Amino acid sequence: MNVLHVVIRPTPGQGFREPARKRVDAQKRAAREALSLAAERQGLSVGTMPRNEHGAPQPVDGHFWSITHTSEYAGGAAAPWPLGIDIEGVREPSPEVIAEAASEAELEVVMRIFGESEAEAFSRLWSAKEALLKLTGEGLCGLSKVSLSPSSDLEHRPGLWLHHGQGEHFVHQLRHGAHFASVTCGPISHVHWDWQHAAEGAPDVAKAAKAAKR
Repeated sequence: MNVLHVVIRPTPGQGFREPARKRVDAQKRAAREALSLAAERQGLSVGTMPRNEHGAPQPVDGHFWSITHTSEYAGGAAAPWPLGIDIEGVREPSPEVIAEAASEAELEVVMRIFGESEAEAFSRLWSAKEALLKLTGEGLCGLSKVSLSPSSDLEHRPGLWLHHGQGEHFVHQLRHGAHFASVTCGPISHVHWDWQHAAEGAPDVAKAAKAAKR
């Protein structure tokens, strides 16, 4: 069984008095630290985490990586295969945003499968699509190419099957309070989630930050 290690940590430095730029920088640092821990547990190294001219992550010695960050949480994962990770908080989207990112039929299916409200179902589906589009490297410009697959109704693992082009991809998901984390990586059959609260895991993150500077 191929296992992917995902590390998610609370984002520090997000006080309202902090300038927006400093808050974003803190989110990025936390994501890099989470990635460093995840890569170590995967037995991989991603070094300087290079990106191409469009900002998409580039593999390092055949090792792929992906990070995500919000004002609440930051996470990362690395694997020998392309992957994508995303975290979203539950939100009440506008009708325009819903129409752009999900169909009524998709939302109805997700609401039924997980017993969630429309806002929860939308956030879950949005996170899954974001993760897949990180894997493909397209970003949100490829949103119209992704749709929910009927296979989701038959899947017992937590997550969603998505259509993209001629293929299907399973997106593993975990809900933590009012947040959804999604990760997809073709050969992976199981995800080991290390998702900690604000009071947990501080020594690990500090250790990872020191290691990244060496």
